[in-house]
Amino acid sequence: MSTGSDTSPGDVVQRSSIVTRDVAVAAAVIERLYADTRTDLGRPGADFEFRLAFASAGPLAMSTVRYGFAGRAEVAPVTTFTTAVVQTGTLSVAAGGAPPRTLTPGQAWRWNTDQELHAGWHADSAFVLQQLPLVAVDEAAAETGRADGEGDGRAAAVRFLDTGPVDAAAERYWTSLVRFAYQQAAAPDSPLTSPLVRTQLTRTLAQTALVTFPNTTMTTDYLAGPGEVGPATLRRALAHLHAHAAEPLTVADLARAAGIGVRALQQAFTTHLGVTPLQHLRRVRLERAHQDLRAGDPGAGDTVAGIASRWGFAHPGRFAAAYQEQYAVSPATTLRR
Repeated sequence: MSTGSDTSPGDVVQRSSIVTRDVAVAAAVIERLYADTRTDLGRPGADFEFRLAFASAGPLAMSTVRYGFAGRAEVAPVTTFTTAVVQTGTLSVAAGGAPPRTLTPGQAWRWNTDQELHAGWHADSAFVLQQLPLVAVDEAAAETGRADGEGDGRAAAVRFLDTGPVDAAAERYWTSLVRFAYQQAAAPDSPLTSPLVRTQLTRTLAQTALVTFPNTTMTTDYLAGPGEVGPATLRRALAHLHAHAAEPLTVADLARAAGIGVRALQQAFTTHLGVTPLQHLRRVRLERAHQDLRAGDPGAGDTVAGIASRWGFAHPGRFAAAYQEQYAVSPATTLRR
């Protein structure tokens, strides 16, 4: 068995890892990682290897787990907003008497906060797990104007309605964001040592969770005043925008998804977000292009022009200027890193 840590207790970003061929140690690590967990590790082969890498930054916790053996677990409801992204292998999950669902690489699952979860995995399975305090999600909802709590200005707790993303496009974006967050937390020179960067990444994850996984902010409007569009209606438009950002979108498309008129949608965006719907769409596409540039490989044929075109930026010069303004670096430099 080997363990490692390159941080001290006073560091903002904490990192640790463990590699073991001891089944008892692997079981203990799993049960420590998931509180109130009962595991059945089956019969690992003689050459199995369990690997766990953990990184935390403030309220954000990230980990990668490669099991090396087939197993099953019964997990009690969690007290954080937790998701698992399948990297390799499969993850079988079931809760509340529902039939099991099998997730494959690239798919995501939100851990249950109100029901026990039954999970199973194959020997070659590996996952990225992300954890946020539930209050971070509530605060993200409040930042967009949702204040339908108990009459004291506090936001009501967000209740998630399903464990899977709203659609495949939202799932792809969420898995990409989670992997990016892990890379940032695990990097030896992690930018998350900066309070501003750490806060922004946490907020981005929380806000994206609200438009990725079905929840009560998508179904119940809070009307702040006569004739105003509630944030839940706005959030339906945002969910559609994020899920279909790679496709041709018009303001009318977003208005139909939200169930309101074009003028009301325009007003909702400018009131709550300070931008028009198309300005916000441009920001989202620029961020998606940024993530693709970071993950790109020039040796495999990835180019700035190709990635820009993928996200609707037809003019390379204008894309480069917008990218430079937003990220203080050229897109070509990001792709080469």
